[in-house]
Amino acid sequence: MHIRLLLELVEIMDDTRENGVAIERAEKNAACYDYEDFFCRTRYKIPEGILSRAGHIITFDDAMVIRFLDTVTVCDDGCEINFKGGIQMKMYR
Repeated sequence: MHIRLLLELVEIMDDTRENGVAIERAEKNAACYDYEDFFCRTRYKIPEGILSRAGHIITFDDAMVIRFLDTVTVCDDGCEINFKGGIQMKMYR
């Protein structure tokens, strides 16, 4: 589930880079009829000011941190970010 959420975030970032705007989810019937419909309806809508026109994340809000990040460890020479999807990123100066 967490990997799918990360993939959706990457897809939104990619669509923003190409089109200059984030995708809006379409409203359909009241009930979901399959998994794809559920994920389409519950897709995270990124607030204004989070993504640049190039599709890069320029800031995180509290909801994004709770949804995507597991831990952030600050070290003397940089930091390590662990995403809930199992991806780890190390950033050094």
